Amino acid sequence: MNVLLLGSGGREHALAWKLAKSPLIGQFYAMPGNPGIADVAEAVEGVPLSAHQTIVSWCQAHAIELVVVGPEAPLVAGLVDRLKEAGIPAFGPTAAAARLEGSKLFTKELCRENGIPTAAFARFSSAPEAAAYVRSTGAPIVVKADGLMAGKGVVVALNIEEAISAVEGVFAAGGQEVLIEEFMEGEEASLFCLVDGETVIPFGSAQDHKRAFDGDLGPNTGGMGAYSPAPVLPILAAAATGRLAETEVKWSDRSALTVVYASRGYPGAHQTGTEICGLEAANEVEGVTVFLAGTKKSGSKLLANGGRVLNVTATGETLQEARDRAYDAAARIKWSGGFYRQDIGWRALK
Repeated sequence: MNVLLLGSGGREHALAWKLAKSPLIGQFYAMPGNPGIADVAEAVEGVPLSAHQTIVSWCQAHAIELVVVGPEAPLVAGLVDRLKEAGIPAFGPTAAAARLEGSKLFTKELCRENGIPTAAFARFSSAPEAAAYVRSTGAPIVVKADGLMAGKGVVVALNIEEAISAVEGVFAAGGQEVLIEEFMEGEEASLFCLVDGETVIPFGSAQDHKRAFDGDLGPNTGGMGAYSPAPVLPILAAAATGRLAETEVKWSDRSALTVVYASRGYPGAHQTGTEICGLEAANEVEGVTVFLAGTKKSGSKLLANGGRVLNVTATGETLQEARDRAYDAAARIKWSGGFYRQDIGWRALK
């Protein structure tokens, strides 16, 4: 099966690593890919992911049988719709379904209209109205920018001043509306399901660590690490072509944990271009694979080129074993321009 993977982040490196292991894989391409993905797939550069017709034509010219779309922006923009119209199977939600990710306001209204439990909220199209609501409601309170924000469009404000500053920041950045939401305290959990339009298959659960620093302190990020108590080519193809009902899924009992190595300053302004060494030593730890995200090659050197740069992922018989392996590997990486949280998985291991 000829496969095209779209994207250049750590998520796409993990997908590429797994897809490349499938005996069903034929020609395997990544657009645009990254230095890690280039080890297992042929990189296709120079095609913007917003150029939908160019991507469709490229797929037709290269007899692509499955497209796996990683990033949110092309999903929200309707790339899967264009591919399917051209008869090219694509794994990823249509534009209508991706709106759930693309607009917090749309999703909140959908929940309210259909009786789906969600935190109480209000929406505002001006900063003064939103600020007045914050003052009348009090803090802690949550301020959310609408639209795709790379996981960083949420401020959990512990006082009124912080909340009003967040509101003003949304509109200063060109936002048209802001969502003010009830603060809810408790455990965060993510449940993933694979869907083909008719059949739903639970795809495991995980817990993310959104705050930048240890102890769940600092600003929200796109995620600093996660753990889980695993998608592969046949099941992705089944989901893309409406055949999930005839697919048997078996899950490993092993645990997995990822530690994100980010550029200092992330999720704010951060330096790029610093050299990263020691990945070979990190990958020598049993059960560990380091997935690359915001990176680039300069000759033989690997350089940081983004906010979240490396994903140190480990598996183990227990969560503790996976955690120990991940942190052993992270400690072997030599990168003066990076940092990582030291407490990923603490809720499950406390």
